[in-house]
Formats: sequence, structure tokens, C-alpha cells
Amino acid sequence: MRTLELRHRDERAWSRAQEVLEELVRAALERGTLEELRVARLDAHAVLLVLVAPDDAALERLAPELLEPWLAASKGLEAGEPRDGEVVLVARRTPAEGDELDGLDDAARRQRFALEVAASGMVWGLYGDTWARSPAAGEAEALPFWSSAGQAARCSTGAWEGFVPRAIERDAFVEQWLAGMDEDGIVAVLLPTPTEPGAIVGAAELGQALARAAS
Repeated sequence: MRTLELRHRDERAWSRAQEVLEELVRAALERGTLEELRVARLDAHAVLLVLVAPDDAALERLAPELLEPWLAASKGLEAGEPRDGEVVLVARRTPAEGDELDGLDDAARRQRFALEVAASGMVWGLYGDTWARSPAAGEAEALPFWSSAGQAARCSTGAWEGFVPRAIERDAFVEQWLAGMDEDGIVAVLLPTPTEPGAIVGAAELGQALARAAS
């Protein structure tokens, strides 16, 4: 069990953050990473989250799978200082995270995505009522993907306003997602930003790139 103290600027900020949290918690419960989340009010501007996981390995995964994307997508929240007698899991997002993607050409985007996914074992998409779609490929159906929660959260604007980062395990992405996308003629759009559309790549080609990066 770990705890995280969070401070919020106003009730509206906390209400918006709760909506994002509910979606991420639902996904973590389905994956078995999280067993229970308890929320306790500390004062008018602070809450304490208590995270209960089935084992230490699952607990460690809660930071990249739940807390980091939540804080990245939520405005007006900041992690508090450690409290006596408690283990506080502090997850912070660098405000400029993802800025370095702007200006990359398609080849650099594909390479960076493959290498970062190989290192982390995770692919990130944006999820609302369904997975986000991208218009970058014109008439072809396209799904945008990122290699970190922060990169994805940065794009939760415009047509993707209200979407939240959701993780996909690499093996499931390769064996299930890419196989299905290839069958259905759906392409991937890698590392889009709020100002750039991202690199378009076919599902089979992306699978090969991920296999090379992991070898």
C-alpha cells in the first residue's frame, strides 16, 4: 500500500481530476494492477490517495500506468510533501515533456517510438468513450500512439479534449492490436503533437520495427 498527498487550487480542478482518475482506475482494476483506491480529505485544498495493490510489482507499475498519466492530464494539481510515517509516491510531469518531438521527421519519430517502447514495454493511446482516431492519414482509418503518458497527455486538446492516456502492454500491442489493424487496413500515427500530425506507418511495418528494437 502506498499513499499520495495532492493539493488542488479549487474544487473545480479537483472535480475535473476525479473524472480523469475514474477512467484510469477502472483500467487498472481490470488489469489487476490495482485492488482498491481510497480517497481521504485532508483539508479544504488537499486529499490523500491510498493505493492498494496485490503485490510489490503491481504497486511499482501504478506510477507509470495510473499516477503519471493522471497528473499529466489533470490541471491544477500538485503532489504534496512526504508525510511522517507514510510512503508517498510522488509522480510529477515536466511541463515541457513532449516538446522535443516537435520538428522531428517521420524516420526519427518511428525510431524514437520503437526504442522507447522497447525500453518501457508500454505503448500509450488516448481514450475517451473509445480510442482516439487521427485524421493524419486522410481517408484511411488511423490510430495515434505515443511512447509515454506525458507525450499522450500533451495531445489531450482540440478534437481529443477530455481524452486520457491509457497504457497498452507491448506484447498485447504487437500480437493483438497490430495483427487486427493489419487485417482491417488501419494504420498507426506515431508521436503526434498538438502542432504536428505524427508519422504514419503500416501495422506490419511497425511490428517489424518494434521487433528489431527489442532484439
